[in-house]
Amino acid sequence: GFPNLTDSDWRWGGEPETIKASIMGGRHGVMPAWSEVIGEQGVADVAAFVISKLDDRPLPEGAKADAVNGEKIFAANCVACHGPEGK
Repeated sequence: GFPNLTDSDWRWGGEPETIKASIMGGRHGVMPAWSEVIGEQGVADVAAFVISKLDDRPLPEGAKADAVNGEKIFAANCVACHGPEGK
């Protein structure tokens, strides 16, 4: 019942700014807001992990995010609902 983060069907959009908005503010449904838990840099890092590792797209030029750290945050906070492969 949770969104597949590895397909091209993004309910609220798959662009970096919409992924960030989903992580920071949550979405209607069961996606809670995470900005207070993982912080602004954590949000950027998770978005970088989702974009580059799960969706296999390049990060935007000049992105100041650490996908390796994002993977750790994803494993600790997001995997319970989205699974290890974001599906």
